[in-house]
Amino acid sequence: MKSVTLYSKMYRKAGEAGWKAFIPVYNDYNNYKISWAGKFFFLSAAMYCVAAYALGTFPQWLGFVMLAVFVVYMVLTVRNGLKNPEAAGEEEEDGGEGTPWIALGIIGAVALLVERMEARAGKVAERARRMNGDWEKAAFVTLSRNFGFGLNGDIYEMWAQKIPLQAAAKHRDNLFQIQSLFMGMANLIDPALQAEGWDAEKAQREYAFLAHKFQLAEPIPRELWKFMRTRPSNFPHLRILQLARIYVSGKAGLHNLLEVSDIKSLHNCLHEGSLSAASRNLIIINTVIPLLYAYGMHLQDQGLKDKATDLLAQLPPENNFIIRQWKGCGLSVRSAADSQALIQLKREYCDRADCLRCRFGYEYLKQ
Repeated sequence: MKSVTLYSKMYRKAGEAGWKAFIPVYNDYNNYKISWAGKFFFLSAAMYCVAAYALGTFPQWLGFVMLAVFVVYMVLTVRNGLKNPEAAGEEEEDGGEGTPWIALGIIGAVALLVERMEARAGKVAERARRMNGDWEKAAFVTLSRNFGFGLNGDIYEMWAQKIPLQAAAKHRDNLFQIQSLFMGMANLIDPALQAEGWDAEKAQREYAFLAHKFQLAEPIPRELWKFMRTRPSNFPHLRILQLARIYVSGKAGLHNLLEVSDIKSLHNCLHEGSLSAASRNLIIINTVIPLLYAYGMHLQDQGLKDKATDLLAQLPPENNFIIRQWKGCGLSVRSAADSQALIQLKREYCDRADCLRCRFGYEYLKQ
């Protein structure tokens, strides 16, 4: 079933309908059509039939000879198709648009995406395991970590683990109390840290009340937060206030995210935080998608995992240094699924010079 699902994704990437992967024989024809040329399917099918007939009619050794010829033919066809796509019936557009994904490229891209998804989902699952199977808590910590947008990620995770969500839930109907709780546990209640509609002195009194009421743990050290090399819109106190608004809305909890079916609905779940569209896309890519995939792995629900990858394919690609490098090499990056696959390729294979385990590097070295 897993291979059929991978072929379904490969078909969609190649411009074919995904349902074609589930029809026996017809899916084989489409494999040939996408990778090399449809005519090879009929020729190989004819040779297979002749070989099968020979096994039952002619001497057994002759049937085996026919099968051997068939296998050699197939190997040469695949090798020729990978080395010279034009000779195998593929047309290259000017500038190489789309050519990296032909044949091995399409299958390799899907495999890289699955590797990336499983690796990121594994981290979420490990987080849930450390929290004694509390997936809602794991979802909150994962969301909080990615509000750091890289630089403060570890600090956000440390902070989120200290937030007593059961206590916070009792005050979820009061945004200012939740903001005071969140900012107090971050040790960021300071009149010097300005934010629209934020009263630091009042928040300090509110936090002192909540800390006494719930016997809160010590907040994290203030000096851990990094403000240097951070854009003003990414300052920790502003992001935590946004995160508090999202938490109070209740739309970004795991239960709600499981019900979401399209990207627009996901954006609505994060809209309360007043995040830009680009920031919401990054949160979806780095938080929601791995979370859904991890929960699908936990439940052994292939449909939920497919939903995660389908949502990823609907998002625009990331615009970071790695993706700009790949684009500079002439690669066409059409969606976040492509960009995630390329990030996996760069970090796990190219940066480690692990060409022999890389599908693309191995084929290149054989030439």
